[in-house]
Amino acid sequence: MVWGAISYHGQFYLLRIEGNINSNWHIREVLQPEVVSFLRGIPGAIYQQDNARPYVAKTVLDFCSAQHMLLLPRPSRYMSPIEHV
Repeated sequence: MVWGAISYHGQFYLLRIEGNINSNWHIREVLQPEVVSFLRGIPGAIYQQDNARPYVAKTVLDFCSAQHMLLLPRPSRYMSPIEHV
């Protein structure tokens, strides 16, 4: 699996993921070291992720709230613009 992100300000490098992920892995390996610091450099940034289970788990949503991350709710993982890049 590959995890990636895009923004108006540029793109993340791709993270190659071996095996399955869970919410704790997503926080530890993606959100905390990569996303939080990136978003702090962009005032008013809104983070969007799809509805994959590891991304919408309560632990992830609580983490995002504690980090004051603004989340854009997504009704479907197939509506993400990165799916078309």
